Amino acid sequence: MRDRLAELLDHPELALALDVAAAAAVLARVEGLGAVLRVRLAAPGPQATPLENGHEAGNRLLSAEEVALRLGLDVAAVARRRFPFTVRMGRRTVRYSEAGLEAWLRAAGGARR
Repeated sequence: MRDRLAELLDHPELALALDVAAAAAVLARVEGLGAVLRVRLAAPGPQATPLENGHEAGNRLLSAEEVALRLGLDVAAVARRRFPFTVRMGRRTVRYSEAGLEAWLRAAGGARR
């Protein structure tokens, strides 16, 4: 998927050849990234300090239980989804970016209008 996304970013006209399911999957990934980038651009000031795992200092990582509470889902539903704010910490350890979740929620709220 990464190679395909890079190719589509370089040549957006190729998206016209995608089937509906693939187009929806790409759009979800791109909108998730866009939401996080909008948060970054809206937060002026010094550059964030990266941590060893590549995530910004001050961006709390949430458990599946915390995300489930915020989204009104059960934990299993959160674990099954591939949210754009998912952070893989290891083979079996997954956390969720709080800043990414907030950006995703704002973007989803704006899309409903």
